[in-house]
Amino acid sequence: MMTDKVFFEDRNGTRIGPYKTKFGADRITVFQDELQVAEGDRVIQPLADGSEQAYLVDGVAYGAARRNVPGHFSITIKKEAASSAPGTPAMRTALNESVSDQAGNNEHAAALVRSLATGIENANFPREQRDEARRLLETLIAHPVVAAVLGGA
Repeated sequence: MMTDKVFFEDRNGTRIGPYKTKFGADRITVFQDELQVAEGDRVIQPLADGSEQAYLVDGVAYGAARRNVPGHFSITIKKEAASSAPGTPAMRTALNESVSDQAGNNEHAAALVRSLATGIENANFPREQRDEARRLLETLIAHPVVAAVLGGA
């Protein structure tokens, strides 16, 4: 029985759905004759608390209708790493610790920037928003003061 609901998000951040499915260990099945999904796209599962869990599409196979089984897509997925949303208490704490400690620990500041870049890439936001955040981070680290702090790492 298809008890879960998912959306698909392509590399441009365009979402389609919802589609009914059932999650398995590393795959979902969607009973549709046509579905625009490809490797590298994301599967977005809305959660009961209003948040979303994202998965990366690792493979897509179509099964033609046979007897009592309608046409369906079998989609292999990998769970994306969890990341904090911008402005969460955990991120603000990490940033405050980094700023207060940066004079004596440039490596920590550099590690925070690398972690932030990874978090942006893995965040559960449309590609357009992640690209904008990445550009803003690049602008920040290009600033002479920030570059000097990070350059000492």
